[in-house]
Amino acid sequence: MKLMRLHSPLKAFLCALLLSMSLSSHAALLKVTGGPVAPLGKTLSSATLKATLLSEYSDGVTRYARIWDLEYDAVNARWKPKGTANGTLAYLPGAAPGDPTPPLTRFVETLTFTDGGNQTKSFDQQLFGTGTNEWAYATVSQGTQAASTLAQFNVKLAPYRAKGDGFTNDTAAIQAAINDARQAGGTVFFPPATYSVTSLSVYAGLILEGYGATLKRPANQPNGTRTLTTPTADLYSGATDSAPLVIRGLTIDGNRANQGAYTGSELDQAQLIALAGSNATPGRLRVILEDLVLLESTSDGILVNHNVDARISNVFAHNCWRGGLVLTGGHSVIQGSKIRVTGTTNARGFDSETDSPGYGGSTSTTLQLSDCYFEQYFDMGVTNSIVTLSNVTVERGSVTFITLGSKVNVIGGSFPMGLRNGSTSRIVYPHNVTFQGTRFVLTESVETGLEADRSLGFDVYFSTQTKQRLRLIDCIWEVGTDVEDTDTLTALYVQPTNAGDDNRVIVVNPSIRPWRDAGGIDRKVDYGFSLAQGGILEVQGGKVVASNPVWFSENIAPGNVEITLDGLSVDGSGKWAHIETHDAASIIRTRNVTVEEADSGISTAFGLANNTYIGGRTILVDSDPTGRLSGLKGDRAVLKVPSGSSTETWVCTGSGIGAAATWTSAQVMDGLQVNGDVTSNTTANSGAFLFNSSGHGSRRIAGTNNVELFTTLGTVYLSASGPGGNQAALSSAGLSLSGSLSVGGGTPVAKLLSTSATLDFPSLSAGDYSDLTMTVTGVAAGDAVQVTPPAAAMAVPVFFQAWVSAPDTVSIRGYNPTGGAIDPASGSFRAVVTKF
Repeated sequence: MKLMRLHSPLKAFLCALLLSMSLSSHAALLKVTGGPVAPLGKTLSSATLKATLLSEYSDGVTRYARIWDLEYDAVNARWKPKGTANGTLAYLPGAAPGDPTPPLTRFVETLTFTDGGNQTKSFDQQLFGTGTNEWAYATVSQGTQAASTLAQFNVKLAPYRAKGDGFTNDTAAIQAAINDARQAGGTVFFPPATYSVTSLSVYAGLILEGYGATLKRPANQPNGTRTLTTPTADLYSGATDSAPLVIRGLTIDGNRANQGAYTGSELDQAQLIALAGSNATPGRLRVILEDLVLLESTSDGILVNHNVDARISNVFAHNCWRGGLVLTGGHSVIQGSKIRVTGTTNARGFDSETDSPGYGGSTSTTLQLSDCYFEQYFDMGVTNSIVTLSNVTVERGSVTFITLGSKVNVIGGSFPMGLRNGSTSRIVYPHNVTFQGTRFVLTESVETGLEADRSLGFDVYFSTQTKQRLRLIDCIWEVGTDVEDTDTLTALYVQPTNAGDDNRVIVVNPSIRPWRDAGGIDRKVDYGFSLAQGGILEVQGGKVVASNPVWFSENIAPGNVEITLDGLSVDGSGKWAHIETHDAASIIRTRNVTVEEADSGISTAFGLANNTYIGGRTILVDSDPTGRLSGLKGDRAVLKVPSGSSTETWVCTGSGIGAAATWTSAQVMDGLQVNGDVTSNTTANSGAFLFNSSGHGSRRIAGTNNVELFTTLGTVYLSASGPGGNQAALSSAGLSLSGSLSVGGGTPVAKLLSTSATLDFPSLSAGDYSDLTMTVTGVAAGDAVQVTPPAAAMAVPVFFQAWVSAPDTVSIRGYNPTGGAIDPASGSFRAVVTKF
């Protein structure tokens, strides 16, 4: 038998033995007689198999040889020298040794060994002769330490002799090399060529390397033909993770055009690379995939099933039917970087459906992708998982995040926003999802038949889950250049949910931008932030350029809304919001909002009076808004250019559209000094006085609507009781008001409550939160709460917020937005409750 057909552990041992000889430059001859060869570890006597090793070295002029007999040590399952050297042979450089027969077959193979000290040695091997008495001639380069048993198995050399002509089926030859390498440990080497293969089984501990080599699937292969696969009957199983399976440098061609007619999933289990570990044990199959090209697959480029830890880098996939990268199993890990997936026909970028349980029935996964590009489609479905996407770009097609019980962080990158109905871009079950600095492009659909009559947008489905959080921080929405005039664009659409479920969409510093076409016309988003029948939306800062910046759809009990718009700037070309909700349980808050009259418009289908409005907008007007300007209760209309008259500010005391809104003038009397009693009855104009006061004496101000007091210098002193009105007693202890207090024409304040309690929050992991409570007698649902943490608790970047969670009970939530654990200091927290 030829040397390369020896059982692999034997062959590897002999190679290592050759390398262990401490000669600066030497060669060796190995002669094996007898047979057959039994697997290493089984009974094998020296009578069954004998080997002779001839070690050669040179003094630069003459080559010398030393011969050893080898014997097999069955107890220790290894070969060892038998006795001492039994002769020395000298001959000239370049001359063939005299002992072997003239070579009938000759080939050269370069093997690379790395010993424990990471010293690399090359091993050039030549084989002479055929039959049962054959010799292997080897030259070993510099090295003084014994090498490990790593070897290189060249698929084109004997005994494998893969043709690599692109036509001959090389599957059996390459599988033989893989099987030998699995036994010995080493690299299966593919010289540059095209190898026609059907399906090859690969295993932990292997290295497959073939820069410039292509594995091409033959035509008309059945479903289930996987080019490289971990065989189901022989999956890695262990208590700890395996030695890595390394696949690098190969091009794998699925030859899609020659696999027969298929219209959908007929060949969806014919992946180019399919990986799985046994889910019966906790250990994962470790895999390293790098520098790969995956082409023309009727199924996935790379499939990662359960119990796999895959590190994937610098991989290009083109025209892979379901996805360039697909994750289907639990208890798996994917760390991918520089993955690029393109395609035109049924080509998907990334697909994750973890419906194949891993160890312990787990469907949880860890997914990290960075600096990746997917030309079309990104479908991620995970459960109880941790996902980090950094600089991931999807060019077109739909994008889906189904993230039940999962924590997802998306940093940077760009995603298309597809059709709202049909092939939708959507987020489902956003348990704890954060997009930061991400770009969303509203683009035309590529789906057939789904065109102008369908809305484009990013849909949010909270479904039956509660206490979910979707955060969009410093994100940008843009209109794509392929959008048509007839397309209806929605930046963010929240499907029906109940505000009582505490599912929140939190948007910080958004930027929703138009696209200016060649004619200089801005293509705006039709709807910026849209809520359908309930939900909680918080928008902080940013700017929305849209025909309808915010749209609050009709509530269907108990689907009430809770809206907070803080510092949001809009360019709505006459529209600020559409408000269909009409229930007192629906709360709309505005803070720090200043808007031009031209962009302050409000539309409604059911009227505005029934909602609860807190705060108010500042609307910059050119003239008196009475009888013409729409408003929400608490809004203030202020002249852009001061007129010098006593009335430059108006307060909306009754919500309505146009003439249906009630605007009350606020008369300003600056520098008023009064000595004695002053009585002002403003029944005629139903107005209010705003004035600065100095002096002393008694003053009385009465009005049928509002009384507002302003001072820019000094202090306003009150000591009065309006006729038949509420009592206000001023003393050194302060001011006690038995009735309600209205400030700035806003909602009357009935009572302020405050208390403090010592709270000790637990350590908060990254992105986690914890809720503690304190008793505040008299508080009820709907009361506004402000919390003041102790200085020690604010020494770390933890956010605190408070709300009334039950009668007489205030809940305080500590949230850790950072990437590491934080333990806030214990201390006295004060809650201030405003009752209206």
